[in-house]
Amino acid sequence: MKSEILGGERKYAVYLPPGFETSIRSYPVLYLLHGSGDDQTGWVQLQFDKELEAASACCSAPNSTRDFQMFAT
Repeated sequence: MKSEILGGERKYAVYLPPGFETSIRSYPVLYLLHGSGDDQTGWVQLQFDKELEAASACCSAPNSTRDFQMFAT
């Protein structure tokens, strides 16, 4: 996805609970930022989708670069 603010392409991982596409309700969103040396797949590898499903929550895990981490602090 292109980010105008960060000036480039960013990869991301998104989890949507079952039924999200047809639901009219609002869902909480959990934003997960990875640590140094990791990417957007770091959180996915932990396989916590069952917990997200139980909480009826969405999750977004963007990939950041060093410039993004400096920007965020």
